[in-house]
Order: sequence, then structure tokens, then C-alpha cells
Amino acid sequence: MQREGESLDQTFKRVADTWAWFTDNFYTDAEKLAMAEDEVKRPFAALGLAVRRASPASASSSSRSTCRRKPGGRCGTC
Repeated sequence: MQREGESLDQTFKRVADTWAWFTDNFYTDAEKLAMAEDEVKRPFAALGLAVRRASPASASSSSRSTCRRKPGGRCGTC
């Protein structure tokens, strides 16, 4: 709820700060990660697109300068 004399921007900031404090104090890192992943996946799912979870192996391979599918370049997927 907006407090008396508070602008809408101030209300949003206050609520966001309160939510951030709450999640930092009452959620585990694993729960916060799962919530963030859901927030990323939801818009893509609404468009019918899947977002795959990055594994440590795929995260390190994405920093390669060349692509396995397109020798000497990047295919945009790797």
C-alpha cells in the first residue's frame, strides 16, 4: 500500500527493498536460484520456447572462441 505523501516510485522501492530483505533472510540460496530460474523461464514458456539449464560443462564450453558445429566461427548456439 502506498503511504501518505509517498510517490509511486517510492512505494515500489520500499516494497522491493522489503522483499529483498525478506528473501535474503528467509530463503536458502537454492530457493532463491530456483525462483530466479522460474522468473527467467516463465516468459519464454509463454512464447512456447524452452530454456535449458546450464551445466558446468556447457557453461565452460560457451566461452570457447570457436564453435563445434561451425569450424572457425560461432553458430550462435554454442
